Amino acid sequence: FNVLYYVVYAISVVVFAVGTWMYVIPQPGFVRPTTGTLLFACGIFLMMNSDLIVTYARLHEQVGKFKANNNRFDDSLQKQATEVRRLQTAAKGLDEIDKKFGGSVKRAMKEVKQLETSARANIGMSCKELCGLYFDKDRNHQINAGKELDEALETMSTIFGSIVKDLRIARIPKLKEGLEGHKRFKEDQNVSVPAFTEAFECALFSHDPGQIPQAVSQVLDRAANPKTLGKGGSTAATAA
Repeated sequence: FNVLYYVVYAISVVVFAVGTWMYVIPQPGFVRPTTGTLLFACGIFLMMNSDLIVTYARLHEQVGKFKANNNRFDDSLQKQATEVRRLQTAAKGLDEIDKKFGGSVKRAMKEVKQLETSARANIGMSCKELCGLYFDKDRNHQINAGKELDEALETMSTIFGSIVKDLRIARIPKLKEGLEGHKRFKEDQNVSVPAFTEAFECALFSHDPGQIPQAVSQVLDRAANPKTLGKGGSTAATAA
């Protein structure tokens, strides 16, 4: 038996007793008789309906718990729906592998590697063309420190930022850190267009942005030997 029944009934008795006393023994004036009459009526009502009051309070509590359970259930459904969509995407990917590559994951990975190599080549060519058209203002095949470099990085962020989500906030700062921290860049205050292009490829394809400064440093180290620049597959692979 809920203790609230006793509490409400006790309050009802007190209200009824006070109301009865003020009603039976009135004093001159309007307030006391009126107050006594109202308390008397409220006491009678509370004593006759105390169980309804307690039931309402308990019902309100249960409804609150029911809503909380509904919210937890809704959150669980959302998580399950997300997991189902992820599994459906994975299933579609496996179906595509099965259709295109006969179920061979190795063959699919080889194809992905070829596509990545092709993408790197296309981005490299695009980057060189952009540098020649817009950033290399004095046509010396160098990207100078300062305004030229900042404009180049800002433009590259705008062009490729929709493809690589953290390009502007994480990768470009690491690329600039790698460039400005290199001894040769500090001395020359510029970087060749091919070196800048390869460094940008490293920043774009690296799986870990923290490795970008090291990869850029290796690119600039090789920039002293034109025969090796542009053959930085190992560096790009390391950064990736």
